Amino acid sequence: MTRLILSILAGFIATAILSIAVDHAFHVTNVYLPYGQPMFDTSLLLLAFAYRGVFNVFGAYITASIAKDNAMKAVWIMGVV
Repeated sequence: MTRLILSILAGFIATAILSIAVDHAFHVTNVYLPYGQPMFDTSLLLLAFAYRGVFNVFGAYITASIAKDNAMKAVWIMGVV
């Protein structure tokens, strides 16, 4: 049970760190608007959706690889949450 919980937390942490790091890099390099301004550009929203989707798959992979025997259960819990 502990391994299941730790695997889900590791997947969430990996996804969050990657997403925040890329978001920040895009803000600093002026790909995104400055912090606090709303973003209505469809292409930028699709860009964020694309890389966050990849990061979510990577987080699910980390979750499954740590959970081992309960991999599908862990990934489903992560997906539902």
